[in-house]
Amino acid sequence: MAINASALTRAQNFRSGYLQSLGVTSVQVKDSLELILSHDTIDPSQFSLLVQQYGIPSIYRMLVWKLLLDLLPHCKVDWQFSECQRYEQFESMHRLVCILNGQQLGAPGASTELTPALLTAMCLLTTKNDGRLGVISRHTAELEHATLIASNFLEICDSDVDAYWLCLRFLTINELILQSKERLVSADVYFIRLRSRIDEALRPLLESLASIVKHADPQIHARLLGLEVRYDEFAAGWLRCRFAGLFPPFALERIWDRLIADRTNSMCVFVSASILINARSSLLSKRTKVDVLAFLTKLPECSIDRVLERAARMPRNHMTDQPTS
Repeated sequence: MAINASALTRAQNFRSGYLQSLGVTSVQVKDSLELILSHDTIDPSQFSLLVQQYGIPSIYRMLVWKLLLDLLPHCKVDWQFSECQRYEQFESMHRLVCILNGQQLGAPGASTELTPALLTAMCLLTTKNDGRLGVISRHTAELEHATLIASNFLEICDSDVDAYWLCLRFLTINELILQSKERLVSADVYFIRLRSRIDEALRPLLESLASIVKHADPQIHARLLGLEVRYDEFAAGWLRCRFAGLFPPFALERIWDRLIADRTNSMCVFVSASILINARSSLLSKRTKVDVLAFLTKLPECSIDRVLERAARMPRNHMTDQPTS
């Protein structure tokens, strides 16, 4: 999704003022969510501001994610029907992908366990409806980002059904798989276009990251430039995988709270900048490009609270403008 700096600044100012006017603190988020969720009709926009600022209490995470990702209707009376429909669609898609991959359903000892690779294939097949994308034996490198995200959804979610639908919506909303309705020429062409689309979407995010770090901590920016470390050499992987693989699931789910509530992709950039600034001492101690990249591709444990708090305070006026899509 395109980023507009002036719109982001207005949104940030509105968000801060709105939350302050309510007197909301992180301690009160659970009570605030419970009040909103107690209504018969729920508008997710009522709590998206809260989620971007404070995250989601674990007891409500799956429900709030479903509402923010439009997997549940706004009216509670329709929830049960919606859940039943999604379960049936999951079962059909799971069975189809298993068949496409040569699994003997019902045979003694046959496994139908939902693996990250199978989950990724299900998401691809759902968006393109072409059996060639349901086979998982090829294009593993091109799908590494999606498979890593799928693996974490399987870890975070209590059920395979929730993992499938949440992963599908997360990948499509973040444009990490293609949704074009045009006829698929071949799987090879699909993955060439997918890589090109993702790289194109990452370019302004990486430019914004460099701009934010340059203004927020010029010394870090200067050290990276001095060692000839390009932002895309480490941050492209962070953004492509939405930080999956960089943090364990219990920390990643808290980052994804913010990403799911923020449809502009800006929070990805703010979290990336916050990671760099929070690792300031370690980064400045590195003397070579190899050392910097080794550190940034496999970060040691860090305080996720500090990362998220700093990300929420990041100035929005250094984001790269694009025409709105």
